[in-house]
Amino acid sequence: MGEGFPGAVIDAFMCGIPVIATDWNMNREVINDGETGRLIPVKDSGALAEAMLDAIDHQREWKNMSEKCLLRATDYDTHKVLGHHLKHII
Repeated sequence: MGEGFPGAVIDAFMCGIPVIATDWNMNREVINDGETGRLIPVKDSGALAEAMLDAIDHQREWKNMSEKCLLRATDYDTHKVLGHHLKHII
């Protein structure tokens, strides 16, 4: 069924790389379509090609998404996440 929470997406965000992914499983909870990447329908190769061409043709918009990815990645900083969970445990 997949890995559940898409850790590779967070890795990409930490590098400032917007993600093109299918609108499947938990991807929508992590990727904000048009802000931190593009969500495309499952098994739609045409939509994938279109999103890839969009990244090439609209580099300024994708650069803006890159900056939003870096900001979004801070939500998953280990110190922030572990600190939140430890507060509830202790």
